[in-house]
Amino acid sequence: MSNFVTSCRFNAVSGGVGSFVVASAVAGHVTPNNASAADKVYHYYAQTPDGLQSEEGHGVYSVATQTLLRTTIDQNSVGTFVPINFVVAPEVDIFPSVLPLEIPLQKIDDMVINGGMDVSVARKPRHLRILGNPPQET
Repeated sequence: MSNFVTSCRFNAVSGGVGSFVVASAVAGHVTPNNASAADKVYHYYAQTPDGLQSEEGHGVYSVATQTLLRTTIDQNSVGTFVPINFVVAPEVDIFPSVLPLEIPLQKIDDMVINGGMDVSVARKPRHLRILGNPPQET
């Protein structure tokens, strides 16, 4: 099994605003199917070879059709949350998806952060949003 974080990158069949269909692996990388992908949600980062257009989001990958849906757009190179109309077929990196973990806070003063992280606090009720993997049992 290949390591998604370092090796899963593919060339999409075409540009446009549709789903990403796997054409081939980018040189030195593997396709999702060769990285033992499953039919589930993945985080992706897509960009044109020249880097002028880019998009980051989450979508369901289908092993049978080798297609990654562009379900949720987190950010793109034009500052919107809609799929980029790629002028050429992008290169797409996919990673295991990490879902936000929300923890209710009794007092914001009780929060201690060791290391960097994305933090947002809603007003009522207060919640801390942690982006990362939940602790694993050893």
